Amino acid sequence: MEKRVSVIVTNKTTKVRKQLHIHHDIAFSILSKLSIKPLKRFECVCKSWSLLSDNPYFMKTYRKSLFTKYHSYYDDACVLLHPLYNSYHNHRFGLYPLYDERFVSNVKIDKPYCDCGFSILGSGSVHGIFCLSFIYEKDIILWNPCTKEFKLIPRGINHRKCYQKGYLNWGFGYDSVDDDYKVTCIYQPPVEDEEVYCEPLVCEIYSLRNNFWKKFDVDKKHSLNFWSNEQVYINGLSHRVCKVATHKCNESYVLSFDWHREVFTTTPIPFDIEDIIDFLNGWRHLVLLNGSTALILNSTRTSTFHIYILGEFGVKESWTKIFTIESFPNLKYPIGMGKRSDMLLKKKDGGLVWFDLVTQKITDLNITTKNVSCNIIIHKENPISLVAYQGKSI
Repeated sequence: MEKRVSVIVTNKTTKVRKQLHIHHDIAFSILSKLSIKPLKRFECVCKSWSLLSDNPYFMKTYRKSLFTKYHSYYDDACVLLHPLYNSYHNHRFGLYPLYDERFVSNVKIDKPYCDCGFSILGSGSVHGIFCLSFIYEKDIILWNPCTKEFKLIPRGINHRKCYQKGYLNWGFGYDSVDDDYKVTCIYQPPVEDEEVYCEPLVCEIYSLRNNFWKKFDVDKKHSLNFWSNEQVYINGLSHRVCKVATHKCNESYVLSFDWHREVFTTTPIPFDIEDIIDFLNGWRHLVLLNGSTALILNSTRTSTFHIYILGEFGVKESWTKIFTIESFPNLKYPIGMGKRSDMLLKKKDGGLVWFDLVTQKITDLNITTKNVSCNIIIHKENPISLVAYQGKSI
């Protein structure tokens, strides 16, 4: 007789609560390795993350991670010091290499074109090429110190107005999409009425590949007399600090130029930064800090430095203070950033020192400069021929 066994299965519904949780130490470690842009976005996740910038231990870890990140911008690059003068006629051209935190005073890159004085336009070296201005911007050339070639740029409409009244501003950059070196010349007519704070700008852009100038429009009024000559170039964009100054408004912002799209973008500077500058009555410098756009503010009265990094262009809230460095009574002002965390500063006696932002170690270069100021230039050699480049098809 066959026996059948009935098995009754009772399904009990069990509520399982799944809780997603990231341990605090793991989240801390992950967030400390992010760039500024995603870090600012993660601050919106929870209250504890929104307060990370106020956490000294987190910011110390974040700074260390920021400066140890690899950035191809510095591969095979040398750091050059360019002295600035008040007059074109009382000096000769000089670029002094800074090797391994040492100032090599007896090394000069060959001066191009002629023996007269001139200035470096734009951000300095862009993909190995310099844009130089001779004799009050009468002649503008492109120069490759690697091949020792130079290219005299033909004069545009604005260029012919050099000796007229008004303001003239130059820019130099590289269009990576069209593989083209470009120069901007922006002219602002003189103000006839004292009640008018800015006149419409007349803008031209020169293409090395096509060897001609063309006009382009600026969608917003900017007054050139409030444009800083200090420019920063990286990844197809040039940046400078500008200011809106009218009877109704007094605001600073970063003005960025896209060399491919040929358009300007503005990024307001937060009021707390402006309050610091007004209160401290100090210096303001736009620099590249290990590949990131940064703003250095320092007081001439208290010798305190404030360093902010911009996470996203066009977004005012993406500014983040990553450093407040105090008590440097013998240092006058920063000249610029070298590679990664090295900042070059000028002492009150004119001496130059390297200052490591991570270790806060000061290295004296044992050199004194009497120049009004200096610029730091990151330069990479490029064997490209300027003569062959002109008219070259993509």
